[in-house]
Amino acid sequence: GGGSIGVSNSLARYLKNTPFKISDTTAAIDRSLKYNAYAKPSSLYWLAMLVTSHKEADKRYHFGFMENYYYKPRKRHHFDGDIYIIQGGFTFSAASMFVHQLKHQKNVTIVGEESGGGAYGNNAVHLPEYYLPNSKLRVVIPAYRIVFNSKALKAGTGIIPEVEVPPASILIRQDRDLKIEVVEELIRRKREKIKTD
Repeated sequence: GGGSIGVSNSLARYLKNTPFKISDTTAAIDRSLKYNAYAKPSSLYWLAMLVTSHKEADKRYHFGFMENYYYKPRKRHHFDGDIYIIQGGFTFSAASMFVHQLKHQKNVTIVGEESGGGAYGNNAVHLPEYYLPNSKLRVVIPAYRIVFNSKALKAGTGIIPEVEVPPASILIRQDRDLKIEVVEELIRRKREKIKTD
């Protein structure tokens, strides 16, 4: 499913320097699940949405807590050193939320490929599973649309790293992880610069 929003926020609190919220918008079109006969357990998701969301002027059901609550950085065990986040195409959902929270912080460098999750937002929160009767396939369809920052450019891309490291099949055959090698080189350069200063 892409991870846990709670775990993502908990980790971010040890690394973020300023208070942060999950999103500007966390909204669903409807509280009821379409084709709820195939969703299990549909009543649990309906009840959760009934308790946590409210209808606003845009006729969507907003998860107000996620839109308004600011998480404060943890003081105890807070990490203030250099942070290198390695991401790729499998960085999506809660993982892309985590990267988004830290992206513009001065001590953070994102290394790797464009994230699979959108830079503008994604779909998440409640993830009902639909069991298709004929094919017997299980499909997860998120109930909420999340917009991280409504003022950001809606470019239709993932989160772009500051240091791009594209995938290379030859490195996979050589059992090398170029992203880790690049991060190690960035750390070496920084240490050398500190020594010379």
